[in-house]
Amino acid sequence: MKLRHPGRFAALAVLGTVPTLLMAAPAYAATGVTRAGAQITANAANNRANNITITRVGANFVLRDLGDTMTAGPGCVRIAANAVRCPAAGITRLAVNTGNLNDRVNNTTTTTGLLTGGPGNDVLIGGPGSDVLTGGFGNDTMIGNRGNDRAVAEAVRDGRDTFNGGAGRDTTDYRLRVIAVNVTLDNAPNDGSAPEGDNNLSNVENAIGGRAGDRLTGNAAGNVLDGRGGNDTLTGRDGNDTLVGGPGNDGLIGGNGNDTVIGGAGNDTLVGGTGNDTAVALSTPDGRDNFSGGAGTDTTDYAARGIPVNVTLNSVANDGSGPEGDNNQNNVENAIGGRAADRLTGNALANNLQGRNGNDVLTGGNGRDTLTGGAGNDQMFGQAGQDLLQAVDGQRDRADGGANVDDCNTDAIDIRVSCEL
Repeated sequence: MKLRHPGRFAALAVLGTVPTLLMAAPAYAATGVTRAGAQITANAANNRANNITITRVGANFVLRDLGDTMTAGPGCVRIAANAVRCPAAGITRLAVNTGNLNDRVNNTTTTTGLLTGGPGNDVLIGGPGSDVLTGGFGNDTMIGNRGNDRAVAEAVRDGRDTFNGGAGRDTTDYRLRVIAVNVTLDNAPNDGSAPEGDNNLSNVENAIGGRAGDRLTGNAAGNVLDGRGGNDTLTGRDGNDTLVGGPGNDGLIGGNGNDTVIGGAGNDTLVGGTGNDTAVALSTPDGRDNFSGGAGTDTTDYAARGIPVNVTLNSVANDGSGPEGDNNQNNVENAIGGRAADRLTGNALANNLQGRNGNDVLTGGNGRDTLTGGAGNDQMFGQAGQDLLQAVDGQRDRADGGANVDDCNTDAIDIRVSCEL
């Protein structure tokens, strides 16, 4: 199960992709600076303790290395033994690749910095913009400052790194990791692949797992946790979180807050926790998922589905498309259909059933329900309870309120049965 509105996916855009520009460049005899396209690149030499600062001075960027001399390549000018100036017009990325000692890089500008440390215990400091910090091997310190920053881990254990996200929505990114990681965004040095001992501070909002079975745990912020490959366990804790399991049989626990849980491919266990939670299905059958809404008003969402779904909120594993076998527990209140002819059936709670497109059949059950057919020739049955049936779509629908006093909003061409209002 998997996303309710397209706007939900915007929350995932922060996770993005790792720029290929982060590949470490060969070291040079001095720190060489070049300008090409939309990027300025500084490649440092080995066996130098680099101390590089990038500043914006008028219409130019100035790069200084207090640990080595600098050379200017195409598009830039050397203005001192350890300083190079490059025109800023059209530049969107500032890439720095350091050598093999304990280096320091500080981007003070609002332009995105792609700061990559080599072997050694490096300090990488982002600016007010959104930076990508890759410590490399060694015990590195990465500071995002303002902006939506990302700290990128290597494919294997790479040292005891500390990531201080600062302001903005920041992401610790282990997507290259081929062994399991355990990440808790809580200021404790127990992250990464044991016994690696990374420390992702509590001002980091988001985490991306790798290719194995990872455990990602959020904090009080609104977290985005993306398990990616493997059988992952994601726990949002407090805040309005978005949990994305990815391929594998994942366990997603929203915790407190209004959470969105997206299991991905595989047989996933989805737990909303407290708050008004939403489990979102993919556009095609994606495994036998089990959704327990918990406290609050919870929703199972098949809006992306282009083939018919059958959903009954009764704790029986017969939901989804065809033999998919999802199980929406009876503590789930609401259901959203997709673009085909769906059958949505409520329970004893106050249900909100939305058919959306297609010729849908909506059945409320015993609670005080709201049934909305959407586009298509729909049939709505309120059954017991004081129900609201909404069938205003310009197409011929059937609105049957059932017992008690029901309110039916219909077109003139619709069939009204047991509609007192």
